[in-house]
Amino acid sequence: MSSIADQVLAAMQTALVGIAGVGDNVYRSRELAILVENMPSIAIMPSDEETTVFSSGVDDNQMTIKVEVNVVGDAYDAIADPICVAVHAALRRDAGLAALITQLRKKGKEWDAQQGDQTIGCVTTKYEVRYLSDANDITRSI
Repeated sequence: MSSIADQVLAAMQTALVGIAGVGDNVYRSRELAILVENMPSIAIMPSDEETTVFSSGVDDNQMTIKVEVNVVGDAYDAIADPICVAVHAALRRDAGLAALITQLRKKGKEWDAQQGDQTIGCVTTKYEVRYLSDANDITRSI
């Protein structure tokens, strides 16, 4: 069985497949460039994780996950915004994800664009995910 962190990322990816305009262009930990033909798209990437003791035998894990929305077109931020709204709603209502975590909070956003024949824009939303785990078994949430 995979770690809870891995299970969280997989649940997020599953929750985001099918968002209007994106379809199945949802990638996990993708480092290669996404082709313009595959945009709009979403990429989910773990950023960092901190663990503290919650109680005897239980760890409190705080993980930062970046969700990138990649789009093509001028006013890329306006094009990406409804997708970002749909991403947030999908993550907040997904039962599979909720079963693994104790909290999901939006931490902030970043905007970035590349100029070329067409503007390629990326809006990155940072999420903080918290979950409790067995201190002796990181595959088991509590």
